[in-house]
Amino acid sequence: LVQGWNKFAKNLFVWEYGITYETDGKGLGCPFPSEPYIFEKFRFYADNGVTGFFLEHEHPECADMYELKYRLECKAMEDPYQDPKPLVADFMSRYYGAAAGKVLEAYSK
Repeated sequence: LVQGWNKFAKNLFVWEYGITYETDGKGLGCPFPSEPYIFEKFRFYADNGVTGFFLEHEHPECADMYELKYRLECKAMEDPYQDPKPLVADFMSRYYGAAAGKVLEAYSK
């Protein structure tokens, strides 16, 4: 749907969802491993003329890797063509400190 809209719209914005599907009505959601696709998605948007974003995250308090996803989304908006692997490693190091290696190992499986 996004492809081609830039021919008709001067400003093309996207409302993007970073969703954690709630299953029990109490705000406890299922993991949704979207991090590997964030940069791919933002590259697609950049290639198709999207210049603005609204990001909505439902239930961030129970989302899996919410802080990492938020960081990657921000970095992807800055430059969707950069390599996300160093960004993930840097985030893990800064956020988890001494436990970063173990978290990164579990995350990479």
